[in-house]
Amino acid sequence: MPKLWYVQSGAKHQGDPRAQLPWEQCENILGQTEAKFLGTTFPYFPGKEQAKTAPYTIPDVALLEVTSSEATEKWKAGFYRLTIKPLECEMVLKKLGMPP
Repeated sequence: MPKLWYVQSGAKHQGDPRAQLPWEQCENILGQTEAKFLGTTFPYFPGKEQAKTAPYTIPDVALLEVTSSEATEKWKAGFYRLTIKPLECEMVLKKLGMPP
C-alpha cells in the first residue's frame, strides 16, 4: 500500500509514515490535490534555520510514496509531493475513519 508522509521543511529526519493506504483511499486524497513526482529517494526540503534545530515543528509537506510493487501505469515508483497540506490530508483521513 502507498505510504503517506508528513515532512517539515528543513528537518534533519524524515520521521515515520502517517499512514499506509490502499489505492482506493489514496484516490480520495489524490482527487483533491495535484502530485508532482520527485524521484526515487526520500526528498529533502530546505527550510528555515529554526526548523533544523527545533525539537518539534509542524509538518508542512505531504508526500506519497509508491514502491515498485505498488507502481501502476499512472503512478511510477517513487515519491510525490502533494499540493494539499498535512492538515487538509488529516481532514480527509478523518472522513475515511482513520484514527489520528
